[in-house]
Amino acid sequence: MRTSLILFTALIILPMICQAMPTGLLTIPTADVLEPLAVRLAGELRLEAAVPLIVAKFHEDADILADEAIRALSRIGGTAVVEAIAKDWPTAPWHFRLYATSALGKLRSDLVVVRCAEFYGQEMDSQIKEDLLHAILSNVSSEGVEPARQWCLRGNLELRRDLLAVATLTGLSFPELPQWLAEENACC
Repeated sequence: MRTSLILFTALIILPMICQAMPTGLLTIPTADVLEPLAVRLAGELRLEAAVPLIVAKFHEDADILADEAIRALSRIGGTAVVEAIAKDWPTAPWHFRLYATSALGKLRSDLVVVRCAEFYGQEMDSQIKEDLLHAILSNVSSEGVEPARQWCLRGNLELRRDLLAVATLTGLSFPELPQWLAEENACC
């Protein structure tokens, strides 16, 4: 149903808007309007061939476009998304890495865990490091337990619930686990 609506919008409504332009009532939609729509359409159609083009949108510091790119990449999924992000990661600006970690956090694969662990070891920015840990924990990977534990021990408690869930699901334990579980159960 959503794909039909997007196709209808792209194929029927947009040309009508453009035709209405000579009347002076409307102007031709700008790239600010059409580009996010095209990215969304590629995601809805799960166009794997569009992955490099969509990942390239993270180089533009534009929140609406980035949100659509994150959504599209999460729908397309797969190795191509992770590898396209990894290709640009080493030289990418901060906003690219921030948007990319959001996309990686929505994907489920062993490759996401491997790449996020690699990026985590190289990353200097604390927000991006936390988002990388979140992406690893979102894959219910035991590889994220110890780094997330260390993160929480430094006073960064945003990941604690995710950490506790993954430790419980994977059967892993660490010294603070019983106390942190008790604290979470008491407050919730």
